[in-house]
Amino acid sequence: MRTAPSFDTGMLTRDARAYGLRELFRRAGVKRESFQSYDINFANDHVIVRIGETGKRIRFSSISLEHADIGARSVVCASWFGSPPNYPGRLVSDLCVPFCRDSRLQGHPIFTLRDNTLECAFDLPLVTLLSLTRYEEQISPVRDIHGRFPGSASVAAQHNCLDRPIIDEYGLALEQGLRQLLPGWAPSERKLRVKLSHDADMIGLPYRPLHKYLKSAVGHTVRSGSPFCTFRDLASLACGVDPSYLLALRRICVHTKQHSLRSAVYWKAGPRSPMDSGYDPRRGAAAAAISWLREQGLESGVHPGYFTFGQPEALKAEVAVLREILGEGPLGGRQHYLRWNPDTWHDWERCGLAYDSSVGYADRVGFRAGTCVPYRPWLFRFNRESELLEIPLIAMDVTLINIMKLGPREVKKTILDLIGCCEIVGGVFTLLWHNSSLLDYPEYSTVYEAALRALECFDTFELQNHSF
Repeated sequence: MRTAPSFDTGMLTRDARAYGLRELFRRAGVKRESFQSYDINFANDHVIVRIGETGKRIRFSSISLEHADIGARSVVCASWFGSPPNYPGRLVSDLCVPFCRDSRLQGHPIFTLRDNTLECAFDLPLVTLLSLTRYEEQISPVRDIHGRFPGSASVAAQHNCLDRPIIDEYGLALEQGLRQLLPGWAPSERKLRVKLSHDADMIGLPYRPLHKYLKSAVGHTVRSGSPFCTFRDLASLACGVDPSYLLALRRICVHTKQHSLRSAVYWKAGPRSPMDSGYDPRRGAAAAAISWLREQGLESGVHPGYFTFGQPEALKAEVAVLREILGEGPLGGRQHYLRWNPDTWHDWERCGLAYDSSVGYADRVGFRAGTCVPYRPWLFRFNRESELLEIPLIAMDVTLINIMKLGPREVKKTILDLIGCCEIVGGVFTLLWHNSSLLDYPEYSTVYEAALRALECFDTFELQNHSF
C-alpha cells in the first residue's frame, strides 16, 4: 500500500512555477484570457510579469526549495498592501507566509508600488504551489493510525492560521496591488458558493450481524429519547421500509432543499469490513434512495472504502460498481475516513472521476490547502495539472463534535466564522454533515439548521458551471 506519496524536488520545473503563478492571479480575480496575454519571464532570483503594452509589471522574488524553510516550518508575517479583511469577529492584521527563512522580511509589506512596478519581496507563486499540492505532507513522515497526515502536525495549525485561507488572502492582496498598478482594472466578482455533502457511511443496511443491528436500533431510542427510530429499524427487517439511518438521509436532503440548496450524497460500494458497513448500492432500499435523489435533482457520488487508500485497483473496482447505479456522467466524492494523500489525486483521475473533496483534516476544521477556491492540482510526477478538480473540505461534523469536543454553541460559531472567511475571498464553503449525525447527535441538529439559514441566500456550487 502506498501511504507515503512520492516527490522529487528536481521536478520543481518552470511549468510548476507557472502553475503557482497562475493560481495566484486567478485568486486575485484576473480572468484567464487576460493572464494568458501577460509576458512572463523567469530568472534565478525573480519572476517578472509584464502587463501587455501598458509598460506595467509585477516582480516577485524567487527562491529555490533549498532556500525555502521547509524543515524549520517557520512562518513570516507580512503586512497588507491595503486594508486587511475583516473576518467575523476579528481583523486580520497581517499575512502568514510559510516556507520563508528570511527573518528580515518579518513585518515587510506584501507588495510595494514603485513607479510602474508592483514588487513582492516574497516568492508567493512558490508558496501557492507548495500549499495547493500539500508539499509538507509529501516530505513529512508523520501519520496517524489511519495513515493520514494529521492537521495538528501542519505548519498552519502550529502557527494558528489553519482557520484562514492564506492562499486566497494572497489573491486579495494581489488584487489590491493590481488596482493601484492598473487604474480602471476590475477583478472578477467574488461570490460565495456552497457545497453540502453527506457521506452515506451508515444506512442501516445490511442487517448483519443481527445483534449489532439491534444494539444500534435500541441506541437510537436512548440518544433521541423517542422509540420511533427503534420501531422503524425493527420494522425494516420485516416490512422493507427504510431503516432509520436511510430515512435520516432522505430527511437531511429534503431539509437542505427547503433552504434552496442541494445536497450531494456520496455512496459506498466496498465489502464489509471493521471500517466499512458493506451495503450494496445497486439493490434494495439503497438503490431506491439513489433513484429518489435523481428524481429530486440531487447529486450522488462516490465514497470509496477504507481499504482503497493507496490501492488503485481496489479503488477502480469500487468506482466501477458505483457507476453501475450512478451512471456514466461526471462523478465526484470523497475518500472514507479522509484517508488521502497527494497520490490519491492521480488514482482518482485514472478512474475518470471529475472531482475530489477529501482535502480537509479529520482532526481539525479549516483550510488544509490554504484555500477554499476549487482548483486542479499540480501533479509533480507528471509535470502537469490534473484533469481532476479539488473542492477542499472546510468542516466536518464529527471533527467538531468527536475530535475537537465542541458543544453545539461552539460548533455553530465555528461554522459561521468559516462561512464568513469563505465569503470574503469568494470561495466555496464545503460542509460534510453525516446523515447518521441526525440520530447519533440529536442535540446538534440545530447547528445544521443554523448553517442552512446562513447559506440559503447563496448558490450551490455546480461542477458544470465552473470554469477557469
